[in-house]
Amino acid sequence: VVQANFKTFTDICTTWNVITDYENLHSFLPKIVKSEVLNDLGNQKVVSQVFKEDFLFLDFYLESEFIINEYPKKRKIVVKQISGDLQNYKASWDLVKKENGSIVKIFAKITPTKFQSLLFSNRKVFEQFGIMIDSLKKKLNKIEIQDDCKY
Repeated sequence: VVQANFKTFTDICTTWNVITDYENLHSFLPKIVKSEVLNDLGNQKVVSQVFKEDFLFLDFYLESEFIINEYPKKRKIVVKQISGDLQNYKASWDLVKKENGSIVKIFAKITPTKFQSLLFSNRKVFEQFGIMIDSLKKKLNKIEIQDDCKY
């Protein structure tokens, strides 16, 4: 289980738009090589992602498909792996509107396969999650144009 809770100076609508722009995640999240929406049913999407992980001098690629349920009015996203290289993956993202920004809360349960557990320690999973969070914060805090929304 990994968790994050951070404040950004980016408004809630812009934060939502960045996080839900699945096909652009690879441009600022360093471990994502590819992210593609396979099926878009409005607030429910099937997304395929490829992650690159290195171990010693070898590159490993993890591929997964996720079903993502978006709840725009609640500013909540629920992610569940439906197929892929991990044994299991579930996550929830909650965005909270604050004066001069927003708060992002992430809770994820990542279950690697036994083989992956041998290669990658829990510490490595936490480190990679931390890198992702730092990259997301940097991306959000660089945004100058804010989206004026009603939420």
